[in-house]
Amino acid sequence: MTPVAELVGARIERVDLPRATELYVTLRRPNAARLECLVLSFAPVGPAMWLAPTRPRGDTAPPSITKVRHHWVGARVGSMEQVEPHVLEMTVERSGAASKLRMEWSVRGARALFTLSGDRPLAKLELDPGGAPRAIAIDSLPGPPDTTGTSSEGEVEFLRRTLRERLLRDVAKLEKRARAVEGDLERSADSATIRQRADLLLANIAMVSKGATSVEVTDWSLDPPALVTLELDRRLDAKAQIEALYQRARRMDRGRPIAAERLAETRAAIASLGQKLTQIAEATTLEALRSLDVARGRAPTGASATTRRAKVPSRQPFREFVGTGNVTILVGRGAKDNDSLTVRIAKAHDLWLHVRDTTGAHVIVQLDRSGECPSDVLVDAAHLAVHFSERRDEPTVDVSYTPRRYVRKPKGAAPGAVLVDREKVLALRVEPARLARLLASEIKRDTP
Repeated sequence: MTPVAELVGARIERVDLPRATELYVTLRRPNAARLECLVLSFAPVGPAMWLAPTRPRGDTAPPSITKVRHHWVGARVGSMEQVEPHVLEMTVERSGAASKLRMEWSVRGARALFTLSGDRPLAKLELDPGGAPRAIAIDSLPGPPDTTGTSSEGEVEFLRRTLRERLLRDVAKLEKRARAVEGDLERSADSATIRQRADLLLANIAMVSKGATSVEVTDWSLDPPALVTLELDRRLDAKAQIEALYQRARRMDRGRPIAAERLAETRAAIASLGQKLTQIAEATTLEALRSLDVARGRAPTGASATTRRAKVPSRQPFREFVGTGNVTILVGRGAKDNDSLTVRIAKAHDLWLHVRDTTGAHVIVQLDRSGECPSDVLVDAAHLAVHFSERRDEPTVDVSYTPRRYVRKPKGAAPGAVLVDREKVLALRVEPARLARLLASEIKRDTP
């Protein structure tokens, strides 16, 4: 048993939510040689808090935990106090600023409220917080609970229900994504019709008068040939409308294989979660359920080399975001910073992105030497490229991408100006929810 008072003054090294029911705060006590983890449980049964020697690998941190990390990592525990029989308050101090965690336990679950100075809300985590208060004891902290022996039926069923509900939410999100991608695929099938319309306009361009809203032409591809009416945009001349139609058809053709790949990956993910739901239903012990909980965490995809990067300047010329599968995405802060990011920091096998035909940030997806970028990560990076460009308010935007090795900085070129070879283009339909998730994932580091 470890007295709670001994944790005061400990430095916070990490904050994680690797399991649905447990918050891990990794600490280093003064003069201690090893790290240890303060574990706060959201379960309505079993110990409410304990100390563990290590944290398990698990889920990617949600945006709420990312926010807490920004204020807590590097800070020290100021106090830990049981203000009510069911409430723990923990203050954290750094550079004269204080933040607080208020943990409330009930007979159904728990709620964690993180606030900044002045009780300004920072983040909230909760799991079935309703019900009568559940008194806890925090004078001394035990070691990790034994999950290999016989567990109470209540503990097993609570964790089973928690994992099942979380997986069902994930399935619902994936099914929504699948429907959206299916819609994109259906619309991309219209590329032949759009190209045919452009061909008709091109063949009859002399018949299009300035400011016309429609034109009637003969479609000789029909049997028998017949007159058809083509709607026009009165704001554009005929040549501009024809080129816009051809570009739209090309975007659809380029986007079709990417959408098909995304749909296949999404359906595979749904099937995988279905198997996990079956395993959760069949598990009979806490140990089995917790192994399934940790197994939900995905290893970084295409990012095994990202932790072995060359040192970067003390002032980072980029913003850092976390994409799907923990892949690191870097976004240049300005024109000169774009040069630093693309020319000096990015590796040849990384992926480079930029919005077409406008000014904006260079975006780098850090990949391993295979240079393979999962389609979900490509879409994540494209969202950031659009957001940090002059076309951020448009619903559909073309984004160029190519391996960094095909991006060159001409001698004497203006800051941020580059030449791109082997360019591919993604016609991105902006997803506000995806963009919000990416922006919340930003890792903010102290820079001079």
